[in-house]
Amino acid sequence: MSGSVVALVLAAGQGSRLGQGPKAALELGGRPLASWSLKTLGACAAVDRVVVVGDEATLAPALASLSPAARGKVAGVVAGGASREESCALGLAAAGDDAAIVLVHDAARPFASDALFTAVAAAADRTGAALAAVPLTDTLKRGDAAGRVATTIPRTGLWRAQTPQGARADLLRRAHAEAALVRGADPASRTAAEDGAIGTDDVALVERLGADVEIVPGEAWNLKITTAEDLAWAEAWLGARATAPREGGR
Repeated sequence: MSGSVVALVLAAGQGSRLGQGPKAALELGGRPLASWSLKTLGACAAVDRVVVVGDEATLAPALASLSPAARGKVAGVVAGGASREESCALGLAAAGDDAAIVLVHDAARPFASDALFTAVAAAADRTGAALAAVPLTDTLKRGDAAGRVATTIPRTGLWRAQTPQGARADLLRRAHAEAALVRGADPASRTAAEDGAIGTDDVALVERLGADVEIVPGEAWNLKITTAEDLAWAEAWLGARATAPREGGR
């Protein structure tokens, strides 16, 4: 591809469901949560630079924990907005004119691998947009107002979206700009929601334009830390990795 691959790391979440302060500053495995994905991106050859979206003071310990090479790949820290869409748009504005592919990743997903970032970047370049996702394995039930099962939803073809997600920079910018016009002065309006201008993930805004989005097989361990139970699972997963026998018995 001609141009740079830029990763936006969204780290502006307040962690209200965890109740332990800003999520990016949470300690996981003895390190700030945001540092995990920043370290991985710092070593990822497919990514040219990183823009972090969040509070600079909150992120200072995570940035300070990085190696000089990983810290040098962080091109800037920009304040987040009132919504995910606004935060991503602010990151896009700082991505640089030479950005060809923009990846968007939640800092709350600390365990996404170098290989996953690389695969999503390649798929976005190939198709125009892409996301990491894993097939749904649970049975889905739709409930009614009385708390009873209304119907069972077939899970065939259903995927759980993860990040990283990515798109060609011009496509992602257009998707955000057009969605922002619909949201206008009332981003919580029913019209904006029904139009698809409010997205719980980033490629939803690209889908709204009718563009193709490629699914890249995600990783089971690429958990988003939202609750105390998620944080406990992540700590346990790290502990299991630390004590697991190495290949060849080493």
